[in-house]
Amino acid sequence: MRQLASLRFWLAVLALAAMWFVLSWLFGSDDSAATPTVDSVTGVEVGEGSTSGATRVVDLIAPIQSVRQGDFLEVGTDGVTSGEIQLNLTANRVMTIAPETLGEVTCERTPRRGDCVVVADLLGEAVLWFAVIDGNGRSPIALPGVVEMLDNRMVRLANGWVLPRSLRVDKKGCPDEVTTMDQIIALYGAEAVATFDIQLQQVIRVTCPAT
Repeated sequence: MRQLASLRFWLAVLALAAMWFVLSWLFGSDDSAATPTVDSVTGVEVGEGSTSGATRVVDLIAPIQSVRQGDFLEVGTDGVTSGEIQLNLTANRVMTIAPETLGEVTCERTPRRGDCVVVADLLGEAVLWFAVIDGNGRSPIALPGVVEMLDNRMVRLANGWVLPRSLRVDKKGCPDEVTTMDQIIALYGAEAVATFDIQLQQVIRVTCPAT
C-alpha cells in the first residue's frame, strides 16, 4: 500500500511538471526571438525584432504651413496623440493624424510657414508614425549623420530614420583623402550632418565635422 501511494505521488508530480511545460510553451514569450517586419518597398527591417533598434522608414518630409484651428500639435507622455490633428502642408495637401498615433514633437516654434517640419511614416495617406522637428522655412534641412548605406538607394541615419538618397551624395568639408560615403561613415558616422532636400525628397549631401 505504501509503495502504491508513493507511485501515485510521483505520477502526480510528473503530470504537474508536464502541464507546466505545455503551458509555458503555449503562452510564454521570448522578446529575443521576435521576428522583425520587413518593409515591402525598401526591404528594411522595422519594428519589434529589428537589429537596428527603432527604425523608421520615412516616406515624407514636408514643411508645415499651419495647423487646423483648435487642434493641438502635441504628444502625450505615453508617446501618442490624444486627438485628431490636421496639418496644412500645401494649398492642396492636408495631412490628417488620427488619435493614438505614435509621434514626437521637438519643434518649439509655432508651426507655420515652414518653421516646423513633419516627418512621417505613411501607409497610403494614413500616418503610422510622425515627428515634428525644427525647419528653416525652406529646403533643404539638416538631419543626423548617415551611419549605413542600404540597398535601393536608401540610407540609415544615426537616429534610425531610413531615407532615400540621391544617386550621387555630395561631400562637404571633408579631408581630401575622404572621398566615399563608406569612409565618412567609418570615420565620422553620427558626428556628420546629412542634408535632405525637401523638393527632391532625398539626402543630397553629407557634411563632415570640423577638425
